[in-house]
Amino acid sequence: MMPSLRYLIYPLAVVVLSLAAGCDSGDDAPEDVDLVGTWAVTSVEGAAGPVDASNSLWTFREDGTYDWFFFFPGFFDLAGSGTYRLEGRTLAVTGIFANTVISESPDGRVELTLGNDTFSFRDDDGDRWQYVRQR
Repeated sequence: MMPSLRYLIYPLAVVVLSLAAGCDSGDDAPEDVDLVGTWAVTSVEGAAGPVDASNSLWTFREDGTYDWFFFFPGFFDLAGSGTYRLEGRTLAVTGIFANTVISESPDGRVELTLGNDTFSFRDDDGDRWQYVRQR
């Protein structure tokens, strides 16, 4: 009976190891991330209710400038522009966003979690903001 158990465990171990090797933790930034375009918020931890594109949009331009707003009636009405650059996973910005949401971050820098057509970051309070590219 023991030899047959070995024949069952070995293939099972190969399958488990293969699955584990194929898992993606999501920590690796996709190659050649391009922020140029418009991105809509999909969630903000700590928000007083659900959010969608009517609450926040980023528009990143090829010339290194952006427009951004966050509107949550009764709580926030922020809008403005600035400059940006993406250095690996670090977004460096000036302007309204740097002066409000990440004002405690050194030099207007925030670490992004990047995905295919998504990005997210944590604000000064540690709340995660998630955005998706608009088509």
